[in-house]
Amino acid sequence: MSTRSSASGGSPRSAEKPSHRLLTVVLPEEGASQSTVVNVRTCLSAMMQMAWDHGYCDDNPVKGIRLKHPPSGPIVVATVPQFQRVYAALPYQSAKVFARLGVSTGTRYCELISFTPEDFDFGGCMLTVGKSTVEVTADFHPAGHRFLTRQYTKNGEHRRMKIDADVAEMVREHIAVNNIGPGQLIFPVRLFTARTVAARRERMSEEEMQALGYTDPLPNGRQYQHGTLGAYVTAKCRCAGCMQWSADYGRSRKRRTTGTRGAGVVGGLAPGPDRIHGQAHLVPHLEFRGPGGRPAVPVHALPGPPHACLVADRPGRRPGAGAPPPRPRRPHHHDPVREDPG
Repeated sequence: MSTRSSASGGSPRSAEKPSHRLLTVVLPEEGASQSTVVNVRTCLSAMMQMAWDHGYCDDNPVKGIRLKHPPSGPIVVATVPQFQRVYAALPYQSAKVFARLGVSTGTRYCELISFTPEDFDFGGCMLTVGKSTVEVTADFHPAGHRFLTRQYTKNGEHRRMKIDADVAEMVREHIAVNNIGPGQLIFPVRLFTARTVAARRERMSEEEMQALGYTDPLPNGRQYQHGTLGAYVTAKCRCAGCMQWSADYGRSRKRRTTGTRGAGVVGGLAPGPDRIHGQAHLVPHLEFRGPGGRPAVPVHALPGPPHACLVADRPGRRPGAGAPPPRPRRPHHHDPVREDPG
């Protein structure tokens, strides 16, 4: 018998910590699943660690408790017909190159958006995977940008793999057609968006803006050219040209405030130089969307769970299914008490 058990006058089981008994005995007897038990242990450990750091207790009794994690579910992989259906409906050639390269190589999304021409050896059909990109806030970026490219992968391992000759030729043609230079991103966001303004209208050219002419005369007799400050602010015109000017002005003002710059506007985003440290990386909800921001393939039309990894869409909403049902209102303690009519 151990010293601890002799001093307490009981068995080693009597010296068991309450937190250990809660996680290993009480919760399972109450019918909690193993996932719930693991999540409870994580929350308790975080709270106890905070209390320990602030001097409210002497240790973290939950930190040393080891629990068996529940077995992970099966990985659902899209079938060939499902992928071909989505591939045929992708709106841009850049999206098709992106999808085929990702499926054929098995690289992570954070690695796909980090590729530059130097990562490919087209003569030997080889691909080097050694970078990954994460989205951060401006406070945690050295230059205040949105994306940060790290010179290592998610698990820290660099890989070099053989790719199919057809895929290599497709990537080479993609680089040549889009004039992607050395050190620039192969899949910048500008290649996946349509030239639209905030209301998803096609952008007007300078000639079309000039053809709009002037606003109606104001009470003081003044008129203003459409697409100018006077027309939008003074004349309060909300035509397509004035709305486009307002959107461009707001973006340029935000760039001056944040210190970022871009050449023109594409899809509401500034293309600028396609540097690996900047604003030009592809975001997850754009790569499979067509003009106007609509999904390229109706999500509800794909059979089974694999559509979740094929078409990016808002969680919990299916195109064509209408607005989501309203959530039931929770009762409030100020609500009047209703008597049972029965």
